[in-house]
Amino acid sequence: MYSDDLARPTFTPFIVEAEYVWVDCDLPGFYSAFKVEVRANLKNRERKRLYTEINEINAEAERIGEHNRIEAKAIEERRAAAIEAGDTDAITAAIEASADLLFRTAQAFDQNTRKIHELIAPYVRNWNAGEIDDDGNEVNAAPPMVAGVDAFEAIDNTMTQWIVGTLLRAYRGGKGLRSSLPTPSELDEQPPASNETTSSEKPKSSRRGKRPPSATNSDSPSPSTLTA
Repeated sequence: MYSDDLARPTFTPFIVEAEYVWVDCDLPGFYSAFKVEVRANLKNRERKRLYTEINEINAEAERIGEHNRIEAKAIEERRAAAIEAGDTDAITAAIEASADLLFRTAQAFDQNTRKIHELIAPYVRNWNAGEIDDDGNEVNAAPPMVAGVDAFEAIDNTMTQWIVGTLLRAYRGGKGLRSSLPTPSELDEQPPASNETTSSEKPKSSRRGKRPPSATNSDSPSPSTLTA
C-alpha cells in the first residue's frame, strides 16, 4: 500500500512476446525429414487451455468409443443369431447396421481430429511440408498459422500427433533451432518459404521416401488423442 502523499512508482509493462522454435521430427523412417516451427513459450493460461480442451476431447472420444464397442458387439450377436437361424432379412439388417456404425465412427473421428487441429493451428507458424500439384511438381504446403485447420490435410495423422506433443512440451532443447521469422501478421498474405530461417542451419528439404510398416513415438500423444 502507498500513502496518498507518496507517488506510486510507474513501470513499463512487460509483455510476453511470442517466441518460436524449429524442431526436427524424431519419428523413425522418412518422417525424420519433417520439421516444424512451433510456439516455444506458451503462456500458462494458453497451455492450461490446450490441456483442458484436449482432455475434454479425449474424454468425449472415449465415451463415443465405448458406446460404439457396445453397439458393435450387439450387432455382431444379432448377425450371428440370424446366420444360425438362416434369417436372410435379419442378416442384411445386421450388415446395414454395421455399415452405419462404421460411418458414424468415421464421422466422430473426423470431428475430434478437426477440433484438435483448430486448437493447435494458431501455434504452428511454419513447416517444411510439401504437396504434389496437378502438374506433378513438388510445392510448399502453407503452414497452419497461414492456412488454418485445412493445412493439416497436407500431412498424415502420425505427423499431426507428433506436432501436438511437441507443442504441449514447448520444446526448447535437442535439435530445436531458435529463429526470428516474421510475426504472425506478416504471414497473413504470403506463406513463408519452407526453408526460411535466420539460423545457419536450414530446415531439411521435404522428400518422399519409403514409408515404414509403422511409425510410433513414445513421446507423442497416443492415437486416442486424436481419435474417437
